[in-house]
Amino acid sequence: MGFTPLDIMSVDDLGPVVLHVLLNKDAFLNKTLSVSGDKLTIHEVATVLSRYLAPKTFRYKQITVQEFSRLGLPGSLDWSQMFNFFVRVDQRYNVQATLRLNPHMQNFETWVACNADLIDKALSRAS
Repeated sequence: MGFTPLDIMSVDDLGPVVLHVLLNKDAFLNKTLSVSGDKLTIHEVATVLSRYLAPKTFRYKQITVQEFSRLGLPGSLDWSQMFNFFVRVDQRYNVQATLRLNPHMQNFETWVACNADLIDKALSRAS
């Protein structure tokens, strides 16, 4: 993924956006919404996770999409195709426009700070 920022959004923050759209359906009829809670590179994601989940550390190791597809992990071919799309296609997602739909939306760092214990437990179960 390199320096390509990813759009990140908590599912908890998506509900109020959907409610806003449903309550204002005429304003959104036949429109495409490109919502985003935050826009971060993988390096930035790793930095935030390391900050709030210490002593665990997260590092971004840059590999090509082709290298990722050959890892043999479940779904790695599908994931690599998605990553390839993110790198090739200009993403239209807009954090500021999404904030107008949900002014209480959390950015990634706030979400991690609020959910650090749950994230840590999930990572412990996975290892």
